Amino acid sequence: MKKNKWFIWLLSSFFFSMNLLAQSYIDNGDGTVTQKGTGLMWQSEPVDSMIWKEAVKHCRKLNLSELEDWRLPTIRELKSLINISDYAPAIDTRFFRNSNSAGHWSSTQVKDKAWQVDFFRGAVSQTNKLYGRYTRCVRDINKKNEKGEVSQGKMER
Repeated sequence: MKKNKWFIWLLSSFFFSMNLLAQSYIDNGDGTVTQKGTGLMWQSEPVDSMIWKEAVKHCRKLNLSELEDWRLPTIRELKSLINISDYAPAIDTRFFRNSNSAGHWSSTQVKDKAWQVDFFRGAVSQTNKLYGRYTRCVRDINKKNEKGEVSQGKMER
């Protein structure tokens, strides 16, 4: 079991460390951070621990920076925040203030489990959806509306 956890951490760290040199962020000064090159805008501070279903609901109802199209990130999106040069938490705290080293929910699920990122060392794993984990919402900044226009502002649901 220990070898399996180590392998998962090592594998995820390898793939996402390749992206670190190009990774940069913009602090929007309104509780959000834009991740350059991804088209994603993140909630800069995580929300306290909650079960997976509550996390999904929280992101859908979030109104942050006058934007309402927030959602729970996929595991791939959440893994893109891992910074293996940082430790406890393995995330760039210059932009993601008050971050903690605990598990954070993703929207990616498998039966009664969902994928999470533990920002202690950047480990990726599945966990029971009834466990409490932190939540950091995300939105697509280059999402097209019904007319096919790219909008970086408020999106209609």
